[in-house]
Amino acid sequence: MSTLSIAIISLLTLCLFACAYFMIKFAVIILKIEEVLEESMDTLEARERSISDILEIPLFFDSPQIKQVHDDIKDCRNAIINIAKSLSSNVSSGYKEEARFEEEEKN
Repeated sequence: MSTLSIAIISLLTLCLFACAYFMIKFAVIILKIEEVLEESMDTLEARERSISDILEIPLFFDSPQIKQVHDDIKDCRNAIINIAKSLSSNVSSGYKEEARFEEEEKN
């Protein structure tokens, strides 16, 4: 083997280890992000259920301000559902969650 071959093999081996290091580093980052997203999804689901329960209560007061707050709560619930959908579409386990949110939105 010539010196050039040994240098090329050494350089390629060094590149291989550098690539492996960064792949593992990025994989760990992605797994941490996925864990945080799943926890956030659980929180969003709980808040959405809570808001939906509140919205099921009939209004006994005809004030326009009360109706406006009620509509604002509905808009917030819809925003939570949209956020949850967009987060779950990027997470591997999100397909199941997305289907559940679509069913709830139809109801």
